[in-house]
Amino acid sequence: MGRSTLLAGSLAAALALYANTAIAQEVDRILLVNGMDTSIVSLILSPPGDGIWSDNLLSPPPIEPGEGRQTAAQPFAEKCIQDMRVTLAGDGETVEWKRVKLCNVKKLGLFRDRSSGRAFVTYE
Repeated sequence: MGRSTLLAGSLAAALALYANTAIAQEVDRILLVNGMDTSIVSLILSPPGDGIWSDNLLSPPPIEPGEGRQTAAQPFAEKCIQDMRVTLAGDGETVEWKRVKLCNVKKLGLFRDRSSGRAFVTYE
């Protein structure tokens, strides 16, 4: 292996390590507010329309109605728009929001209209 090939390989490895470190440091923290009438026990994300869901991003205890919690939002592949799904306490019902903006957002309210069942979010 030539010196230039070894140098190029080392440089590529260093850049990959730097990029992974930079991505890890750019994790947004969002105040997630439960605007529904049932506790939220889990939160998962998926790239829009993919249906490939993350692990649960919430640790216990559940987020009670009207309460908020700082949560790390780690969008996949650095995409700021994600589908979001929560599981509610009790019967384990899930509620899903499509194409939720997660970057440059400080506060995200999760709501569901009781009469229509339509899920919507508010941003600050």
